[in-house]
Amino acid sequence: MNTNPIANRLDELLEQRNETRRSMALGSGVQYDRLNVLWRRPGAKPNADDTAKLARYLETTADWILNGGDQPSTHAALRAQASEELSLLSEAELRALLIGIQARRVASRAAND
Repeated sequence: MNTNPIANRLDELLEQRNETRRSMALGSGVQYDRLNVLWRRPGAKPNADDTAKLARYLETTADWILNGGDQPSTHAALRAQASEELSLLSEAELRALLIGIQARRVASRAAND
């Protein structure tokens, strides 16, 4: 096992998903060379942007990648990712998104009745 705890956590998820580092790089949009540093240097950490991309791709949280602990549920990871994305939206974009969500919920209820 690698001495970098971040690389160890990523290895754990890659094994669960039967994926390679290369496929993780391609799927997440993080350059392979920047990822590979994690396995070569014990104290290396991905930057915030790369961490967010990895978390989104691996369906986990940036906090888990960086700090470990209990692996969050998929629902918790999705909520954390949504929160990150929502924080980047303007007020007008948030209002439009909320209207769309509410309309979809109403339509879904109507379809189930």
